[in-house]
Amino acid sequence: MLELVCGQSAGGSLKMAKNGADFAGNARDVLCPELALSVGNLRDFPPQTGRAEVLRGLYQAVRRQADCDAEAQAQRNRDVLEKLCAAAADGTPVRVWTAPAAEEWCLFLLAMYLLQNAGGPVSAVCVPLLQPRADGTLCALRSLGELSPEQWHTFLPLEQPVDPAQRRAWANLWNASLWQSAPLRVMLNGTIAGVPENFFDSLLWESLPPRKVFSAGEAVGCALSRLSGVPDGFLAGRLHRWTGQGKLRVRQPAEYYYETVLERTEL
Repeated sequence: MLELVCGQSAGGSLKMAKNGADFAGNARDVLCPELALSVGNLRDFPPQTGRAEVLRGLYQAVRRQADCDAEAQAQRNRDVLEKLCAAAADGTPVRVWTAPAAEEWCLFLLAMYLLQNAGGPVSAVCVPLLQPRADGTLCALRSLGELSPEQWHTFLPLEQPVDPAQRRAWANLWNASLWQSAPLRVMLNGTIAGVPENFFDSLLWESLPPRKVFSAGEAVGCALSRLSGVPDGFLAGRLHRWTGQGKLRVRQPAEYYYETVLERTEL
């Protein structure tokens, strides 16, 4: 059985779980693309691109020499999509892990599109992002990448088969999302919605450290603690935009953007 999960953090955790006694299978069966499907135009999304251009933009917002990293990830994405298409053709079972966050849900819809005519069984596990703690309180996860290897098998009772009719219905939603030219997608009222690129600007500005001078890494880290499903490179890109607009200025540049020291020019 192939296991599809969103992103290398979640994929690495799931691979470790597959190596344990509580979870059957082989770590080599875990597919973990990073397609950044919540960002950028989806109209020009042939699978063979691996979303290289979108990844390049996100990576370059954080580090200057990002072309090789973006192309390497795009190739890994292409390999995953090819394996999914092959699984649909040869009947290999596929289990898709998802969550009510934009990036995970976009990948789920894409998987249903690619597997809509699969000859073998397809199932899905939707993991709630609100998880109970031992003390009775709740912990809010931002993505499946925050799950520990010991947690994955506890969600297997949530697994549900996805029959061909359901897969075609989800595939239709993916087809509809292809016509969203919005620069960003978020979960609103339980569904994917396209929004403008400044959708999170007010929250990002409110999340800036209270000091006048701070690092870009601090700013993005504070915002990520309040947001789920937003790539950090997208938020870094908004800081670049504000610098260009004069709302921020660079006090001390750095090769790695998160080490760059920024200063507010507006309070």
